[in-house]
Amino acid sequence: MKIINKNIKKIKEIFEKLKIEKKRIVLCHGVFDVLHLGHIKHFEYAKKFGDILVVSVTSDRYVNKGIGRPHFSLEHRMLTISSLSIVDFVVPSDYPTAIKNVELIKPNFYVKGPDYKNSKDITDNLNKERKAVLKCGGRIVYTTGITFSSSSIINKIDNKFNNDQNLFLKQIKNKYSFIYIEKVINKISNLSVNIFGEIIIDQYISCEPIGISGKDPFLVFNKKAEKRYPGGSFAIAKNVSDFSKKTNLISIFSKKIIKDYLTKNKNKNLFLDLVFNKKGTDILKNRYLDINTNTKLFGLYSLNQDQISNVLEKKILKLLINRKKNNYFIISDYGHGLISKKISDFISKNRFNYTINSQINSSNRGFHSLFKYQNPKAVVINQSELVYEFKDKISSTEELIIKLQKSLNAEVVVVTTGISGAISYSKKEGFNYCPAFSEKILDKVGAGDALLSIFSLCKFVGLQNDLSLFISSLSAGYQVSVVNNSSFLKKNQLLKQINHILK
Repeated sequence: MKIINKNIKKIKEIFEKLKIEKKRIVLCHGVFDVLHLGHIKHFEYAKKFGDILVVSVTSDRYVNKGIGRPHFSLEHRMLTISSLSIVDFVVPSDYPTAIKNVELIKPNFYVKGPDYKNSKDITDNLNKERKAVLKCGGRIVYTTGITFSSSSIINKIDNKFNNDQNLFLKQIKNKYSFIYIEKVINKISNLSVNIFGEIIIDQYISCEPIGISGKDPFLVFNKKAEKRYPGGSFAIAKNVSDFSKKTNLISIFSKKIIKDYLTKNKNKNLFLDLVFNKKGTDILKNRYLDINTNTKLFGLYSLNQDQISNVLEKKILKLLINRKKNNYFIISDYGHGLISKKISDFISKNRFNYTINSQINSSNRGFHSLFKYQNPKAVVINQSELVYEFKDKISSTEELIIKLQKSLNAEVVVVTTGISGAISYSKKEGFNYCPAFSEKILDKVGAGDALLSIFSLCKFVGLQNDLSLFISSLSAGYQVSVVNNSSFLKKNQLLKQINHILK
């Protein structure tokens, strides 16, 4: 049998038996999306080190190489490799790295291509795999000779991007190298960033329809499961904390259970500057979903509608002053009473280096506006909010963007336009149009916060607007592919994706 299924026990038994028979086992691992001459030469070289050649193939869900990847499914990739007579076994790897298969197979040699020997390990996965190989008593070796890039081949022969995406990517490739992009993104790691805004907890309750009530004309559902996700400023802080050296979240809370949730679910370098609001209401957004289609049925929200007290206002201002020492602020104003006019005036007039998103939503429409802010480094707003701010359906988006930039004296204005992407404008760089980079849309919640998070970080290290838009759009594209804020695109994953897209 050449292909071994996902039965871990079976994989372990097969290779334990081979070890008893004194067979030298060689392991190769990768995506192998398009089998080419470089792969075949790699396998031939690897087989020289032992008796049994095993090829471990990454499952579809862990192929982090951008839109349209993998080109072929795991089954097709494994079948293709199994047709090579030089390969003895093909095994799936349903993990982010090869570590689990290394531990199961315990190879005498773990063989990687020549491009891994001197290249920088963006994800640090190779270093982790190396340690696992040594722990199992094996050696890691590197092949020599011809190499090709599956990503480069796929980009040339079967481009998954549309015309707008291709045109934009061509402009990015012509202006920036991956080495430059990696260098500036790594500069973010030196930043200490402050996040300020309301904390929101999103709760998804999965239901199955039973039918219509026998006594009254309403639908009846059977509750199946519930899951909580970080939202609002907490989601932004979690997203940012994987990129920055230190992240501080400035906000309020009312119940200990909420603080406990935040403490339990925060990252190690995320610090909570929370003020207790005993008379307030924590923001909890319950969304009921049909378990069969994942369609949202309705929302039941618990919101804070009152402005914070003068006492709380003073405490918040004190925290802002203390954190101004590292003057990088991302502010997300959801209009639920945290950021008073006095606080926004204080931020606007005291040289805060800040980016801002001031959302209009179902509960604050008509009572909330961006115009209480002045002098931001960047403003992020969606197209419908822009129209609403000026009550103007006649003027073009570009005209409204320029008008907003002048009104707020903003350095940069970013307007998200849904599936069309995003537009940025500054006096220095003019307009930039970035298409959306999303392959599948599972849940749109959190996409705007993701774009705000990463665009802000890019601007804090002086990145150009077109490149900042591209990088933050990749983050937003990832966010719509997962349920709510169940996970975020980490820095190393982002770099890896950019590297493959630009090949």
